[in-house]
Amino acid sequence: MMHSVAAFCGILVPCCITFVNAADSLSLPEAVAAVLENHALVQEVRSRIRAKELGVDQSSLLPNPEVEVEIIGSRAEEIEGRISQTFELGGKRAARKALSRHEVSSGKAEMAIAGRDIELELYTQYLDLVAAVEKRHFVDSMRSLAAEMLRETVLRVSRGAASPLDTLRLQIECDELALQQLELAQEEQGARSAFTALCGDSLARMIVPATIHRSLELPEFTSAVTSIRQRPDVVATGYALQRFDLEEALAGAERYPDLVAAAGVARNGTEKTHEPLLAAAIDLPLWNRSNRSRQIIAQERSAEELKSAYRLAQDSVQLSTLYDKFRICEQRLALLSGATVSRSEQLVAMLETKYANGTVGIAEVITARSNLLQLKAEELDLHIEKAQVVLAVMAVSGMTLEVVK
Repeated sequence: MMHSVAAFCGILVPCCITFVNAADSLSLPEAVAAVLENHALVQEVRSRIRAKELGVDQSSLLPNPEVEVEIIGSRAEEIEGRISQTFELGGKRAARKALSRHEVSSGKAEMAIAGRDIELELYTQYLDLVAAVEKRHFVDSMRSLAAEMLRETVLRVSRGAASPLDTLRLQIECDELALQQLELAQEEQGARSAFTALCGDSLARMIVPATIHRSLELPEFTSAVTSIRQRPDVVATGYALQRFDLEEALAGAERYPDLVAAAGVARNGTEKTHEPLLAAAIDLPLWNRSNRSRQIIAQERSAEELKSAYRLAQDSVQLSTLYDKFRICEQRLALLSGATVSRSEQLVAMLETKYANGTVGIAEVITARSNLLQLKAEELDLHIEKAQVVLAVMAVSGMTLEVVK
């Protein structure tokens, strides 16, 4: 069930959830396992599996015997009582039991699907929370820098080394950053509430969100495509195809007749005598509906195979699209981080020095810093987008730790 747990660990730094109390710390897979253990959807599927396990025992039982009592005459001059038992021939009971056992396996496949869906939802919400926290921390740091410059400018104005307009411009910048802080705090609260709804309040309060990994990589594309067939829902499709074989075997067994054996006693009330009754009969399937049933099964199997092949092809196309998107994100990040951001940082530092020396106005500094803020925000968004692409790849491929670097 843990197909995407290890993959998600690679997206975050550090690679496991950190708890406030180190003695009670858990790795991310352990935390997810705790959520899955008590999740309502998992409990529901688990109950259905238990019901199917009971069905295996029931399918191996003989048909219920039939008891008949016949009373002849108004004064019960004759009474006949008999019990009959049907014995299924042609392997009907064995085929029915095999089908019931297969139902248990299919139920376990449903359990894996439910667990995987919950994991992916949990990791997506956790990534949203991490991204919201990191965005807010970034704006917090920018506002702190702006507030520090505002304090320095106020001192310079008091000494006559700067214009009161500089103070006003910096105050406007601080107010704009404060507004962004409020918006991001609201976004963080929404992400935290969604995450808490999934994992529970007590666990969510202990988790310290990590940071977005800055060096994400994807596995080889061919490995990701190959791993699709190990995904729980694809495995479940294989069980569905196996079920058609078992249903066909059961339909074939229905062609054979059943043996009905009966035993009883007949009492003659007038003559006060008792006679034993013994009988045997063959229940012939004259209309032989199994042929039509097997034709229906064959058509359903063909439809399921076509659907499965189409889904696998679509998944491959989706993976290709995600890999292209990841490469585009990397190219944009390389251009943005490699030159644009570093040059903007140098420009801001130079302008701040010149402003301190009184050779440039505060407006130029604010403009350059706003441009830098926009570039850094775009850089952070690209890192978040890369992480989301990695999660999407893990969702489509169902990959495990061995293929994640």
